[in-house]
Amino acid sequence: MPPEIIPLTQNFEKLQSFKDQAVKYIETLRINNKLNDCELEEYEYLISWIYQRRLPADHLTGGPIVWFLRYLDEIKIIWRADHQIRPNTYLWLFPSGDCTLSYDFFVQEITIFADSFFAEMAERVNLAVSRDWGKTIIDKDSLKAEQLFRRDSFYRDVNVLFSSSIADWSATISPIERMQNHPSIKN
Repeated sequence: MPPEIIPLTQNFEKLQSFKDQAVKYIETLRINNKLNDCELEEYEYLISWIYQRRLPADHLTGGPIVWFLRYLDEIKIIWRADHQIRPNTYLWLFPSGDCTLSYDFFVQEITIFADSFFAEMAERVNLAVSRDWGKTIIDKDSLKAEQLFRRDSFYRDVNVLFSSSIADWSATISPIERMQNHPSIKN
């Protein structure tokens, strides 16, 4: 990430504040009819970079939202997990937080996790496929295909971690700077 972005992502509160400002800014431009379709597309860059670095956990009840943000040789992990199972009782021990790790260490641990997880899942799928389920009908071919699809999708995402390409942030920085200098945000 470029140096201009780093202050916006120091912790969950700053990240959330930036997202709130971006929404306010876009709404202000929309209300004042100063946002045409081309500009709206440009301003999508304001927050799209945040969502591109987010790990979705929508399949979990009260699942955390986790962002992975790389700064040179480090990766910052920011999370929000503030789902309450009853008033003042959080599902997760830490409702929000952040930590920073060495990027190389992170990649190494993700690779170790993936290898272990998918090897164990393959064993479980093989056990399920070889088992006699009696009257219960299991689509064993689909189960095997699903396992392979999920494994391949995960490794495709993990392989991005080994890329040395540098992203072009110019389309993102420009609208951020305009937003930060707009009167609706400065006040």
